[in-house]
Amino acid sequence: MEIELGDEDTPALECLEVEAFSDVTFDHLREVEVIDAIGSKPEMQLIKLLLAKSPVLVRMLIIACGFVKKSATIKILTELTKFQRASPKAVVDYTY
Repeated sequence: MEIELGDEDTPALECLEVEAFSDVTFDHLREVEVIDAIGSKPEMQLIKLLLAKSPVLVRMLIIACGFVKKSATIKILTELTKFQRASPKAVVDYTY
């Protein structure tokens, strides 16, 4: 699954709180790639939602955008470790 986000998409993603999707599950989602991640709030909400609602997820690969600073990377990694996962097998790989 590949999702490309541009500036014009940001308003639509501002309501991606997990609680708003209580009746949704991504039952067939096994692998996700997030490319050119910058750690924006909508982006992190999408990642949180996918982790919380994908019971058969095996791997999520997050590739940071080239201009993301090391301090931002540490903040992103810290936040990622706090996200609830529906799949006990889900592995999150973050590269920068």
